[in-house]
Amino acid sequence: MQVYLLRHGKTQGNLEGRYVGRTDEPLSPQGEQELLRRDYPPVERLYASPMRRCLQSAQLAYPQMHPILLEGLRETDFGRFEYQTYDQLRDCPAYRAWIDSGGKQAPLGGEPPELFRRRCLGAFLAALECCKAERIARVAFLTHGGVLMTLLEALSDPSQPFYHWQVENGGGWSAQVDWRLEDPLPVRLIDYRKLE
Repeated sequence: MQVYLLRHGKTQGNLEGRYVGRTDEPLSPQGEQELLRRDYPPVERLYASPMRRCLQSAQLAYPQMHPILLEGLRETDFGRFEYQTYDQLRDCPAYRAWIDSGGKQAPLGGEPPELFRRRCLGAFLAALECCKAERIARVAFLTHGGVLMTLLEALSDPSQPFYHWQVENGGGWSAQVDWRLEDPLPVRLIDYRKLE
């Protein structure tokens, strides 16, 4: 099975360098135009986060398809850091501690990383199982940067650290699904490459 992991287009918050998690903002005009200039690979099924920026991106990238919405693919809740910029937060001790942890601790008042990881993986793996049962050969997931990095860090083989998987808005990754029933996680993503 070929899987495409795609990040939504730019929002105003992305353009301003803000932490955009639970904030349900639309694409910016620039984000819409950039998506329209891209070519996305054909797929048989499309899953998406239910947040506006992902739904709009799905409509632009795959106008003939109706995405299946997965709550588990929502972006993380950045808590007190939500919709703030680095410049606004850099002198905050709780923010510095979060950054210094490499994202391993929860942002102040935000979603714990292990809960975020569990919900993202649960939604993704369940969707892949459905695709396998229905013999879907090519599937796309249109979601958020943090979700993509979490999935790829957990499932890539060979593995790479979280920040290796950063991708620009509208970009993404392509990979093959390798089913491994003997592993704690039944899937590994192999032969991955960044989409240009």
